[in-house]
Amino acid sequence: FAPVFGACLRQLEISRETVARMFFFNHLRSVLAAAVRLNIVGPMEAQVLRHKLSAQAELVRQKCETLTLDDIAQTSPLLDLWQGAQDRLYSRLFQS
Repeated sequence: FAPVFGACLRQLEISRETVARMFFFNHLRSVLAAAVRLNIVGPMEAQVLRHKLSAQAELVRQKCETLTLDDIAQTSPLLDLWQGAQDRLYSRLFQS
């Protein structure tokens, strides 16, 4: 998902920093949405957690900017794509 996301937004001429922030926000939101669907946290608590974790996510984003292609590995791109689209599948992992 990450390479396609980056390539599409590169074509739209969106800055690398903005794209990285969008990607991290999207990932954090997905993790918290899964926690809500699993009834681990409530929707309001998830929003509070997202706000609290946003500073930490920014630090992680900054650390990731220095990674090279040799530092990054993708072992199962199809599973990554399917996992990213699980909320639109007929047989969902989490029923809401």
